Amino acid sequence: MRRVFLHGMWGGSRHWAGLEGLALDLPGFGITSNPGQDFRPSVLADWVIERMPERAVLVGNSLGGRVAVAVAERAPERVEGLVLVSPAGLTAPATWLTARPK
Repeated sequence: MRRVFLHGMWGGSRHWAGLEGLALDLPGFGITSNPGQDFRPSVLADWVIERMPERAVLVGNSLGGRVAVAVAERAPERVEGLVLVSPAGLTAPATWLTARPK
């Protein structure tokens, strides 16, 4: 099972040090630099989709959790599962969580 780790607003890939999988630094965090980055979850989701394996379990904390849900909504065929750790901005179950295609 492939895992992609997505950090929160004040983190970076180092947040996931020691865990097996692909830990991405979202644009403007960690080793990436992009001061003009658009931080909308949909924009970050497209960025993640371009870099993730063909299929993976997404593990997201805070902002990373919201981005993981956005990835699942935009490309459900690429997401094997979600692990959401205090996801930001989710006040009700996401549509993808209740109506996942088989």
